[in-house]
Amino acid sequence: MVEFNNKTISYFFVGVLVVLAVGYIMGSGGGKLISGYSISNQTNTTCTDSDGGLNYNLKGNVYWNNLTYWDYCTSSINVAERYCSNSAVQTAYYNCPSGNCYDGACMTNTTTTTTTVLTTSTTALTSSTTLPLNQTGNLYVSSKPTGASVYLDGVYKAKTNTTIKGLAPKSYSLKLTKSGYVDWTASVWIYSGQTNYVNAILQPNKGSINITSIPKGANIYLDNLYKGTTNRILTNIATGLHNIKLNKTGYYDYTKNVTVYVNITSQVSALLIPKNSTGNLTG
Repeated sequence: MVEFNNKTISYFFVGVLVVLAVGYIMGSGGGKLISGYSISNQTNTTCTDSDGGLNYNLKGNVYWNNLTYWDYCTSSINVAERYCSNSAVQTAYYNCPSGNCYDGACMTNTTTTTTTVLTTSTTALTSSTTLPLNQTGNLYVSSKPTGASVYLDGVYKAKTNTTIKGLAPKSYSLKLTKSGYVDWTASVWIYSGQTNYVNAILQPNKGSINITSIPKGANIYLDNLYKGTTNRILTNIATGLHNIKLNKTGYYDYTKNVTVYVNITSQVSALLIPKNSTGNLTG
């Protein structure tokens, strides 16, 4: 037979009162309390809640015992709310009254953004995405070198280094451009109440040309500019099409168009023809 003393009975009624109180608080806000539990029975006097307690409409966190516990969605309609009680972190689970949970909070007021795309037949196509109102995030973008133009979903925003504020929480297409450098692209996620950090190292929009000749010692002209004599590697050459011309006394001129690619060394190998032969040589 199980015996209950007065102390055991008192603890039991206190526990019942606490559960009823929590259910009443959240019930008045329109949410439905599913269940709750404590992370630990340990006692720590420094328990702080960033959203002020049981607030399922705002994503917050609890700092306790040198750890941070964030509110989070357990499903598309349920939220796990962190809060402080008895100097320890607790977790309560709720059904969102709106039927939507996003990024650790129940969605309440919402707004609809519409994107219009014109096809070649000028027929307007629209797609709508429902996003939380007043729950935005930030994006900090830096680059080496600085001064790159920042585009989000094809729209110019600023030059690096910069912080872009007030972004709706979703995935964005990020592109950085700078003259003389290869475009840098990535997909980035923005979360409400948070700042995402991106650091891009831009690659020079340059390549090289390795020019050799038989015999060597021929004068090199790159786009009609003298660059020395063969054999030689020309570096830091802008990408694209260039004209190479080689000349050497007693030999016909050698010309060739060569395409330079980023971080690639293009090859030009010339066999010069003596002038006692017929014609001049074009590669």
